[in-house]
Amino acid sequence: MDGFGVSGSNGCAQEIYKLPSPERLRLFDLLFSPKEAGLNILRNEIGWTGERIAITARLRLTGLTFSFGGDARENAQFSLLRQARKRQDVLLSSCLRTPPPAWKSNQALDGSGSLLAQHYQDLAEYLVGYVEYYEKLRGQPVHLVSLQNRPDSGDLPVGCRYEANQLRDLLKRVGERFREKRIRTRLMVPETDWRETLPFLKTLLDDREVRPLLSHVGVQSSVEPNPGADAVDQLVRQHNFNLWQTQFTSPGGNSDEMDDALDLAQTLIADLLRGCRAWLYGAILATDAQPGRLGLLDGANTGFRVPKRFRALVQFSRFIPRGAARVYATGGSAPVAAFRNPTERQLVVVLVNAKEDAVNEAIELRGYRLEDIEVFRTSAEENNRAVAPTPQAGSKLRLTLAPRSINTLRASLKQVSPNQLR
Repeated sequence: MDGFGVSGSNGCAQEIYKLPSPERLRLFDLLFSPKEAGLNILRNEIGWTGERIAITARLRLTGLTFSFGGDARENAQFSLLRQARKRQDVLLSSCLRTPPPAWKSNQALDGSGSLLAQHYQDLAEYLVGYVEYYEKLRGQPVHLVSLQNRPDSGDLPVGCRYEANQLRDLLKRVGERFREKRIRTRLMVPETDWRETLPFLKTLLDDREVRPLLSHVGVQSSVEPNPGADAVDQLVRQHNFNLWQTQFTSPGGNSDEMDDALDLAQTLIADLLRGCRAWLYGAILATDAQPGRLGLLDGANTGFRVPKRFRALVQFSRFIPRGAARVYATGGSAPVAAFRNPTERQLVVVLVNAKEDAVNEAIELRGYRLEDIEVFRTSAEENNRAVAPTPQAGSKLRLTLAPRSINTLRASLKQVSPNQLR
């Protein structure tokens, strides 16, 4: 696992900085403190207002070619990143939502236009400038750059449309330029939903020059069924890409918060079982840029409110650390995902019971015994509450999952001989 994260893009970071200082600090602790959600990935938006630095300017002496410090949205995102880094190590994943409009076919922000071919090299230099601005001036490495958010969608208020062959050609230009500049930042495409990802990937992989330039595949999940997801997973595994789910957002209009939480948890488990190494929620707070979609937290007058969907994400993010390896789990009736933390020899198991009645499950390991067992639960009445585990019998642990609940078990692993299991 690379971890779990959230986005400060679409003007979300600016909304956070409108909150009173005590509320902002509470929000930062909830999101990034290891004792709370422990999110370790922050998704930024690469602004389209970067300015080329004049060759006579003092900043040019440092090797920088573009400045991104004149954009209020960008500066708010960087301030959010600094607060996250005060609380733990954070991976920065930056996503382009549109190239500078002057380089597009319609010279507009909206997604109906496409990047003109004569500006592919300009955009490659722009992205080099962005990474170097962060690394040299702000002291922050950019772990990942996504070349375009939703290249398949032409109706976004801020966007850019690409056919698969156009995205392939752009990836070549950017990847080659990063290589020439010895930039270690990884590249991600295509950031579409599961249904649209496969056609893009097939076109990219048909070109032998592209494969060495690409390391990450981005998908965006929803609560609706995702046909084609298994085929994407198979292709990603075959080529050993890193698969990230980059922007799930809960739809508005649901009157029951626990329904939102259960939908999020079940989507998350499905994505983790498909091999996603990172899972990111969308905006921290809802903005006008995504009408009808909910933030991870709810804005409320001069503060914010913590909904159940946040608690659902915590059931995963607080307990599954970066570097954890997924463990194959089978049997039972509840959706389940299991992980092993190699550094601390711990097992983490997340189970979801969306039913109206309690469900009994058993966890059994071959060759291991669970010790120091902890169980945490979110339900309609509980928020990540520690609950007493059922006593273990040999290698088997029985769990009663409360109605409509999300349950996380964490325990130390102790290897035992076959005689000890009898």
